[in-house]
Amino acid sequence: MAVAGTMLTPAITNLLLEGGGKEAPSLRRDTNLIVNATQLDYRCALPSDNVTRIERLTDDSTDFVAVDPTAAEGEPVVGSLEYALISRENYGEWVYIDDVKVREDWRRKGVATQLIKRLLAYIKKGWPELDGAFLLVETLNPNSPQNLYKKIGFVYKGKSAHYDGFAFHFNSSSADNLPTDLPPTAMRLPTTNDYFVVDTLHDLFDPVEPK
Repeated sequence: MAVAGTMLTPAITNLLLEGGGKEAPSLRRDTNLIVNATQLDYRCALPSDNVTRIERLTDDSTDFVAVDPTAAEGEPVVGSLEYALISRENYGEWVYIDDVKVREDWRRKGVATQLIKRLLAYIKKGWPELDGAFLLVETLNPNSPQNLYKKIGFVYKGKSAHYDGFAFHFNSSSADNLPTDLPPTAMRLPTTNDYFVVDTLHDLFDPVEPK
């Protein structure tokens, strides 16, 4: 959500985890075995990926996607989310997650869970100095996914506007249970100065005075 005159130039950090950014041949899936979320590929979106979105919700964010490697050309993306780094003095460094979506024919198959857990695992591995991640849930949403987030390890942090805020801490026991079978992939960590994300950070977290 952009505000004219308040945005800073985003800092983009690129990281190649464990090699070439392409899955080794031995890790390719049998086209007859794509039956659940654990068998999908999880990576940053490519320019050629068809990520359906009316508008980007978070300034300077990037997309992390779940991909069916056996799908027809132009139809591989079955789930996506936006994410970006937010960093403020005395508030730490956090990844903000937004707009988690799963294609209708892949819902209730664990895609959202794997999508978030894989993102957290890659970020924790590539940037272990970060504090964790946070996201928002609409308070009055009758189909709220907060139980899904709690199962992953997110904990309730409080309210921001008309949302409930949840945080995942990289020093928690839940972080120890993140996936470790991470195929090589090129990860990006863009920085956002989106005013809404900054306000949310201040609402959910208490400032920590420097030692």
